[in-house]
This record gives sequence, structure tokens and C-alpha cells, in this order.
Amino acid sequence: MREITLFKTLSFLAFICVSMTCWAQTDTHESSKKSVSIITASSVAPYIIRENNKGIVSDLITEIFAQAGYTVNLSYASNKRLQKQMLDHSVDGAFNFPEGDARNLYSTEPIVTYQNIAITNTNSNITIDKIEDLRGRNIAAFQNASKYLDPEYADAVKNNEHYFEINEQIHQLYMLDKKRVDVIVMDKKIYQYYYQKVYAGKKNKPQHTLHNIFKPTNMVAVFHDEKLRDIINSGLEEFHKNGHFDEIEARYIHKN
Repeated sequence: MREITLFKTLSFLAFICVSMTCWAQTDTHESSKKSVSIITASSVAPYIIRENNKGIVSDLITEIFAQAGYTVNLSYASNKRLQKQMLDHSVDGAFNFPEGDARNLYSTEPIVTYQNIAITNTNSNITIDKIEDLRGRNIAAFQNASKYLDPEYADAVKNNEHYFEINEQIHQLYMLDKKRVDVIVMDKKIYQYYYQKVYAGKKNKPQHTLHNIFKPTNMVAVFHDEKLRDIINSGLEEFHKNGHFDEIEARYIHKN
């Protein structure tokens, strides 16, 4: 009887030891997870959607780092605060960081490319082959477009009383379709994203003509640590090769 009792006692103690070892290993694994803090000044769908930390850029960065064993803490700030926090080493990296201030930082390969375009109602038969063709037109552009786009664009819209810059870009589509303006200027993917939202399920969708008159702009992330930059670059290369980049993009922009 004593032998049975001793066996049960030893078995129980062995169970406790195994359980504690497993718990310790799990706890060590959880605590060993690495995190990377990234700040951005832009929250523009479909690239970055602040309300749920989603979007093409957010998903790409988060999933690339997840593969390497990191969690991403994404924060938002004004351009001025973004620069300060990055240069003070308060964060590990930044997206949409001013190029001129990135001299001592490690820049990634392009994460996405912004392609701004001019858009008109097809039935208006407006010809726009170059930036100069915008001169004198009723235009609704995105906020700060005259500072962001080529100097030639700023010159073309200068002193134009019928030129507007809009913060909420979805309203640009409304203005175009109500014929309050002749032309809207915005990024192509932003246009595609909002066109889907505005006209989803509608039979008679407006027909627009897209005029590709602006140079593309490559958007990168910057990091203090070269290793973090390399993780993004390797992940981008892999995602482009295996098609996952296109899968992420398709979450927000549906191909016709």
C-alpha cells in the first residue's frame, strides 16, 4: 500500500514539474517576442486606415515583421512631431518621412508607389495630355497638391479662382459627378478605392477618363537599425515574388 501511495505521490510531483516547465517555456516565448515602433504622418485610405490600423501599407509592414517574429506598434502624428520623434530615437522607424531629413537613416526599397492622375468625366471630352492643359480649368485636388506635385503644376493652378484643395478626398468624386469641377487630381489607388465605395451596387456608374500626366512617387520607410530595414526589403521581395503583395492590395482595391 505504501508503495502505491509513494508511486502516486511521485507521479503527481512529476506532473507538477512538467507543467511548470511548460509554463516557464511558454512565458519565456511570450516575453521574447520583439516589437518595433513605427510612426506615420499619413492616414489615407487605402494605404493607411487609422481607424483600424489597416490598409495596404499597414498590412504589408505588419505582416512582413510578423514573419520575422516582430509585432508592430503603429502610431500617428503631425509631420513636425513625426520628424521630432524619429530624430529623437523615440520610435524605431517611420513611413512618409521627409526625404531631406533621412540622411542618417536606413531607407527601404519602395513600399508603394503613389501615381497621381487627373480625372475627368468621359462625356465632357476634355483633353489633358500634359500638366499645362490644366490651366484655367475648374479643379478639385487633394490637400497641399500645389506643394506636393511638380512646380509646373503649382504654376498652372496659380491665381486660378476655380481651384480647390480638398481634405476629404471622397468629396472630389462628388464634385466631379455633380459637374462642380472639370477635373479632379488624386492618386490612382485612392481614386479606385473611393470609386468602389461610392458606386458599389449601382447600375449606372459614371464613366471617367484617367489622364496620366504626373510622375510617380516612390514611398519608403526609414529606420535607425539597418537590420529592420533589411527585414522590410526581404519581405517586400518575397511578397512580390509569391503574389502576396497583390493579395494585400486586392483586399482594398477590387480588380474589374
